[in-house]
Amino acid sequence: MRVCLDISAGLGQGAGIGRYARELPVALHSLPDAPDLCLFHNQQPLDRLPSVLAALPRSCAPLGNKIWRFYLLSGLPLQPQWRFAIDDSDLFHGTDILTPRLSKPVVITIHDLTTLLFPHYHTRLNRFYLRWAYPLMAGRANAIIAGLPGSSTST
Repeated sequence: MRVCLDISAGLGQGAGIGRYARELPVALHSLPDAPDLCLFHNQQPLDRLPSVLAALPRSCAPLGNKIWRFYLLSGLPLQPQWRFAIDDSDLFHGTDILTPRLSKPVVITIHDLTTLLFPHYHTRLNRFYLRWAYPLMAGRANAIIAGLPGSSTST
């Protein structure tokens, strides 16, 4: 089975969700019966890409974070030149809730619901975005991984 992992958060963030998005493919890649992996990300610097993953097939959507997030909300199909790693996979995993609209099985990870439960800790733009994104992305997923204690009981 070939699994395509969205590592955008792993390239753009140092801790938390970024660490998860970097360490998950490294851990999967090191398994004795590891799935065949490929990587996907939006426009990010590659200095945080773990060296063990550098040789894996990878595609990039050349959009910055905010434009990429709103592009995903729009439901527009991915451009062909962005999607070769996704097209060659059997499963797509959005490691930070985000997923394009795809015709293959999709898993997303929802790390927490603080934008809904504690909105005063988030910017207005982030609250607005995630209030739309949570149900939309969950609707595109075949399975959801809830990452933190309390997330699974809140979803």
